[in-house]
Amino acid sequence: MLAALWLCAAPSAFAEADRFGLGDGHDGPLAVLAAGTRVNACSSLLTPAGAGTQTITPTDPGPFAAGGLVMLYQATGLTPAPATGVPGPFNLTASAVGRWELARVQSVGGGDLTLTQPLVNTFPSGLAQVFTVPEYTSVSVSPGATLLAPAWDGACGGFLAFLATGAVDNQGELSASAAGLRGGLLVQDAVEPFGCPDPEQPAPLGAQKGESVVSGVFTTLTGFSNLANGGGGGVCHNSGGGGGGHGAAGGQGGRPCGAGSDTGGRGGGALVYPMLSRLAFGWGGGAGHAGDAQGAAGGAGGGAVFVRA
Repeated sequence: MLAALWLCAAPSAFAEADRFGLGDGHDGPLAVLAAGTRVNACSSLLTPAGAGTQTITPTDPGPFAAGGLVMLYQATGLTPAPATGVPGPFNLTASAVGRWELARVQSVGGGDLTLTQPLVNTFPSGLAQVFTVPEYTSVSVSPGATLLAPAWDGACGGFLAFLATGAVDNQGELSASAAGLRGGLLVQDAVEPFGCPDPEQPAPLGAQKGESVVSGVFTTLTGFSNLANGGGGGVCHNSGGGGGGHGAAGGQGGRPCGAGSDTGGRGGGALVYPMLSRLAFGWGGGAGHAGDAQGAAGGAGGGAVFVRA
C-alpha cells in the first residue's frame, strides 16, 4: 500500500499549542547522497504519558537530546475491538488511534525526557511511541538517493518526519513504502486439503491475518475474514490473502486452487478519520495459503511521511 503523506506549510494547533512552524533549523542543511538514508530514531513508551505531564519515559532514551523536537504517536489500540468479518468502514474520529503530538525536549536524565511544556493528549505505554523529528535549514536529495522511514516493528517506526526552514529539493525519493503495519506471516501447510469453509480456520489450513488497528492479536488470528482494516488470510487450498484497507477497502484474495469454497482472504475495511488531527499507517495484508511449497506472506502497509518546509 502507498504511504500516507502530510506536507504542511504552516503550523496548526495540536501539540503544546504547536508553535513549532518550520522548526528552528538547528540541525543545519541535510544532503542525502545515498540510498537507504534514515534520519528518524524511535522508542516505545515504557510508562504511560498522561495529558498534563511534562515527563515521559521511553524504553530507550538514547536517541533523544535536549533541545530536540519529538513526536508522540499511537498507531493501534482501537476499542472496543470490532469482531472479525465486520466490513467497515471504521471511524477513528473519537478514538485515540492515530493521535499525534509534537513536543520539544528540555532535558534528558535518569531515563526520562522532560518536555518544555506539558502534553495535551494521553499516550499509553505498549501502544504509543516517541520519535525524533529533525529540524533542518534545507534538504536536498540527490538523484538515486532515498530518504526512508524506518519500518514499523510492532512497537515503533513507520515515520519519515522532518521540518525545514528553507527548501526541500527532492531529485531522488522520500519514501515510507512498506514501513507501516505488518502483513500476515507465512505458515506452510503440508496437508493441503480442499473445502475449508470456516472463516476463522486455524493454522496451518488458515493463513494469518494482516496487522490492524486492533492491538495485541497480530500473528495469533488466522482465516479468511478481515479484522477491522487488516486483510484476512487465505484458506486451503492455495487461496490468496486479502489486502489491507485504508482510504478504501482492500481487495479480496484469489480463489483456492481447483474446486472449493470462495476462501480467499477478505480485504480489510476502510478507515475514516480527520486528517489534520489523526495520522494512520497503511495496514497489513493477509498471508496467502501456502501449499506445494508455494505461497507468500502478506505485504506491509505504507508508513507516513510528515514534512513542513
